[in-house]
Amino acid sequence: MLHVDEVLLDAIAYQARVAYATTQLATCQAALHLWQYRADQQPSQFSRERIQYELAYYTQQVARWHAYLAGLAQEPQVIHAPIE
Repeated sequence: MLHVDEVLLDAIAYQARVAYATTQLATCQAALHLWQYRADQQPSQFSRERIQYELAYYTQQVARWHAYLAGLAQEPQVIHAPIE
């Protein structure tokens, strides 16, 4: 494989990781907001333990995906290599 091909594949893989992590973050944020709403508006529909568990879980997941995206932002960006 040519070096240019590797650079292109690395760029595509990086973009895929960013897109996946962004989607996961948005999904976890939406779930967290839903459980916050349920805790405020519908507390009798679910047990207190279940609400606390879900809030803790999705809070942890949001932090995890934020950290993952921050780590991706620290990765060296793709350098355009001269064609050999």
